Amino acid sequence: MKGLSVALLLALAGCGAQVAGTTLPPAPKSPAQAVYEATGAYAGALSAAVAYRQLPACGSAGAPKLCADPAVVARLRAADMVAEATLHSAQVTVTSGASAGVQAEAVAAAQGAVASLTALTTAIGGK
Repeated sequence: MKGLSVALLLALAGCGAQVAGTTLPPAPKSPAQAVYEATGAYAGALSAAVAYRQLPACGSAGAPKLCADPAVVARLRAADMVAEATLHSAQVTVTSGASAGVQAEAVAAAQGAVASLTALTTAIGGK
């Protein structure tokens, strides 16, 4: 079993690039793949945002120490709406035969919106 784990780690290490001691996944090979990867990151961030939103509201009667600040929930909701819209737009753009430049702009916008949502969920993770 230990040998299998080592072999798996070695195989995975060969799949990415080494940057400052960490292994990064390979760069997307197409705009469509980049949108797919951004969609996966969005799903993870959305899951964290939903878990936070399901906490009792801070300031409510008997609210525990671990609670959801309504202002943070509003920021998460706004970031989610932007990320979802830009991801949808990027998906349509990369499958429509638009020019490479237009596709790159759509992908960058989607990645930026997902990064913003991810940053918010990372920030609330420490609270």
